[in-house]
Amino acid sequence: MNKIGVVYHSICGSTRELAQAVVVGAANISGCEGVELPVCGEDIQQGRYRNHDLMIQLDQCEAIVLGSPTFMGNVTAQFKAFMDAASGRYSDRSWIDKFAAGFTIGGNFSGDQLNTIQTMQIFAA
Repeated sequence: MNKIGVVYHSICGSTRELAQAVVVGAANISGCEGVELPVCGEDIQQGRYRNHDLMIQLDQCEAIVLGSPTFMGNVTAQFKAFMDAASGRYSDRSWIDKFAAGFTIGGNFSGDQLNTIQTMQIFAA
């Protein structure tokens, strides 16, 4: 079974709805399972993201889908904390050769959702 981890942060619920739709979509693909992995504010202590179990679950996924609302032209601070915490995975190449995708949502016409997607793209690379 191929696991697709959908890791996301949601402020008002819209990003969570999109993430859940991705999980459902993954489940509709033969041989795939979507895993919903929310980034929660309570997992951030003194500015550092600390949810070892979520990271282990992502280690076991063949693909990672990233989701964050666009807030002030980029991913949310909570999602950025998750990204920073994943730097160890980059160093030891734990996530090499995984497929990656990303999505965002924003309500402002000039909110710079492109920058949010590019931030995710650079992170995934």
